[in-house]
Amino acid sequence: MVYRIEKTTRTVIYLKKAILIRSGSTKNYPIRNIKCTGKEEKINSLREGMHVRLEGMLVLPELPRNPGQFNRRIYESGKKIDFYLENPTVLEVKEQRSGVREVVEIWKTEMMNRCEKIYQDEEAGILEAMLFGEKSELSGDIKELYQAAGISHVLVISGLHISLLALAVAGILRRLGFPMPVWVMLSVGVLAGYGILIGQPTTAVRALLMFFVLQGARLLGRSYDLLSALAFSGILMLLDNPDLILDGGCRLSFCAVIGVGWYVSEKNKIFRSIGEKEKRKNRGKGGKGSSAGAILENIRAGWYLWLFTLPVMLDTFYQVSVVGILWNLVAIPLLPVIIASGGLGVVLAGWNIFLGSLAGSPAYGMLQLYQEIGNISEKLPVGMWTPGQPSKPVIAGYYLVIFLLVLVEKQLIKREKRWKIRKIYVMNPIRFTNIRRNEVKSKILCSDVRSAMQGTGKELYLATPQQIVQRAAMVLQDVHYVIEAEFEMTDRAAPSDNPGKFQDIVTRRMSRGQCFHTPYLGCREFPAAFRTWPGGPIPTIEETRDLGFMIYDFDYTDPQNITPMYFHAKLEHGVLNVADCEVYR
Repeated sequence: MVYRIEKTTRTVIYLKKAILIRSGSTKNYPIRNIKCTGKEEKINSLREGMHVRLEGMLVLPELPRNPGQFNRRIYESGKKIDFYLENPTVLEVKEQRSGVREVVEIWKTEMMNRCEKIYQDEEAGILEAMLFGEKSELSGDIKELYQAAGISHVLVISGLHISLLALAVAGILRRLGFPMPVWVMLSVGVLAGYGILIGQPTTAVRALLMFFVLQGARLLGRSYDLLSALAFSGILMLLDNPDLILDGGCRLSFCAVIGVGWYVSEKNKIFRSIGEKEKRKNRGKGGKGSSAGAILENIRAGWYLWLFTLPVMLDTFYQVSVVGILWNLVAIPLLPVIIASGGLGVVLAGWNIFLGSLAGSPAYGMLQLYQEIGNISEKLPVGMWTPGQPSKPVIAGYYLVIFLLVLVEKQLIKREKRWKIRKIYVMNPIRFTNIRRNEVKSKILCSDVRSAMQGTGKELYLATPQQIVQRAAMVLQDVHYVIEAEFEMTDRAAPSDNPGKFQDIVTRRMSRGQCFHTPYLGCREFPAAFRTWPGGPIPTIEETRDLGFMIYDFDYTDPQNITPMYFHAKLEHGVLNVADCEVYR
């Protein structure tokens, strides 16, 4: 069955559910997909949805003859194309109409005709590739310009395009006042229809599956995890086509999501300090944003994305654009405007060409900027870096190092949320007791360590019997508290982080008595047992007293000068309210 047709200098027909019948044999061999190329008049008259019987020479897509040459066989296998049929002859045609397919094709053709009416040939070809996945009108010169600038990914309908469309559709439906289940289902339907329209390329399928998981989580009231959704979509895609594991575009798509969603969204500490200081300054000035902080964040995102996709780029293409890191800081933020302006212009052109041209003029101007970026990149002496194809052990070692860095960062720096204690309920009467503890009165000095390193013979040890002293302490006895607290998301939270996710984690861990560090009351010698409060009224003591100044928290704004903060504690009928207390430094 014909499922796709491309017409350039010659007609290219894509067949699916194909059956091979060898001459002189009655045995049938099922084949996934076949790509047919020919100039016969009957070939040009074929339409999508037709069932055909063809005769011709069946050949395999060619393998690269030189290192670094494009591997067409891997590329085609990623699209389920196993063979080429050269110079086919049409033997039989069966018309089989599909109402949905015909409507989609007619609508797509109409939209592309409108695009060609309001834009010049080059800009129309670029927008047809961006909006509809149609590259037949995209010239080779434009492709080379975008590749030189390292922004050729904008010419492919990728996860970024799908994400922008998904956010726009969901936002519009939500603002129209639809109930949550209704706008979720409608947005899924719109995105599924768009996927059919553009021919379901690999990167778009990945983004669509992740969007469906997101909306499904909303319907079920569950938290959405980006990496789990990515793994789920990858498993489904590999079950459908295992050859995708070798496809460069598929690997780049998944590596880009991992790099942005895991490495960038966790906001690794390597490049964080400047941005955090800038944010603290802005909060001190009333919370106004800073363009310097935004620029730094974009540079960091582009840098991480480049680092995470670098091995795959080199393994697939043997070269990578060096200036692409900088040009993407301009290209990616402008892409939503281009898609919105171009799409609106195409829609309005159905009523009035002038209105369509006016709405699409921002897209035209930005596409001109893209071409100018490409022209500049071609003239640069060092635009492309060509180190060759890295070996598989080198690629594995590269990602192992990144994985270890991220793993360490995730364990040591978890600040997606900030806890706020609201009230402390005192359930047992306040009683004190005196205890004596043995402590070491001194510690090994840094100067002693340096002396030992220089070979002075300085001994690095403490004789415990000689250093022990007894210290008396008055401590609370038989304490029993109920702590009422809440948390808020911080600016370090990843896009996949949400309050529901952390509420589930906290509830599960407290019900099981799990914790990363055992909590303690003042000193580690006094560990605290904990559990969730089962509910109902809290039986506090009937006591009201002024407890004086107590430690509230520490201010870590300046790591070189950590400052303690205090509050005036007052117990009211057994309840210590710290929600709106005044803090002193």
